[in-house]
Amino acid sequence: MKKKVQLVHNPAAGDEEHEAQDLIALLQKEGYACDYTSASEDIWPLPDADTGLIAVVGGDGTIRQVAKALVQGAWADSHLPLAVIPCGTANNIAKSLGVSAPTRQIVQSWSQCQPQPFDIGRVEGLPEEAFFMEAFGFGLFPDLMDTMKKLDKPENPSDELTYALEVLHELIQKAKPCQARLTIDGKVYEGSYLLIEVMNIRSIGPNLALAPEADWGDGAFEVVLVSEEDRTVLAQHVLNQSHGIHDVFSLPSIMGREIRIEWAQTNAHCDDERIEAPGPVQIQIQPGRLQVLR
Repeated sequence: MKKKVQLVHNPAAGDEEHEAQDLIALLQKEGYACDYTSASEDIWPLPDADTGLIAVVGGDGTIRQVAKALVQGAWADSHLPLAVIPCGTANNIAKSLGVSAPTRQIVQSWSQCQPQPFDIGRVEGLPEEAFFMEAFGFGLFPDLMDTMKKLDKPENPSDELTYALEVLHELIQKAKPCQARLTIDGKVYEGSYLLIEVMNIRSIGPNLALAPEADWGDGAFEVVLVSEEDRTVLAQHVLNQSHGIHDVFSLPSIMGREIRIEWAQTNAHCDDERIEAPGPVQIQIQPGRLQVLR
């Protein structure tokens, strides 16, 4: 691997270990040349021709920013692999990749890692072209996003995750199911659901592993459907997680590659972005669209 790194850093995330100057110094000490970009900048410079890796320092939202540049934006022709240094709140993507070591150990591991294919989901039927790395869904999670925006959240990331689980548990109690029709690889599913999630990785939101068997590189999604009959199962699982009881979510998922969803309402999310979906959406897997170090 080329020894030059394009570092994309969210300066608002993490602690003193993740200050820009300390990250640059660490990379240089480990033998990497480094170009620095703040994720908060409106325009990112193109990586140099001798760049071999994009290192993302931040949470799931920052990783998505970089992925968007690689999939839809100015970096689309670079075909560079991603390395993740997690310092967000949930870090669902990093946890799915198995990246959780201290920063120095993560950087030291890069020389032994090989790029691995990472699938993304492409969504059609929205006002704008969209893709996702984590999940696309309707129902409870968009409602959770709307609710959390109105609340004062704890400053500590762990406390914030617990708080989000508690809020979600309350929402589950009073949520009204919504009529939907799905076609998953040609098979039709119709019903009234509290939640529909098309999962590319195992967990979303406040580290809720709704698809524990999801594999981000297997060329397929795991579709999770929670009906009125499953309300108690979901509520108990969320309650357990909020109390530190890490049981495995027991509802089965449906594997699929091409999915059409008709949802009677418009409340949707694409990864951590709250969106409106005014009509039917079509979702396709794009196998190996990104490359990640693992």
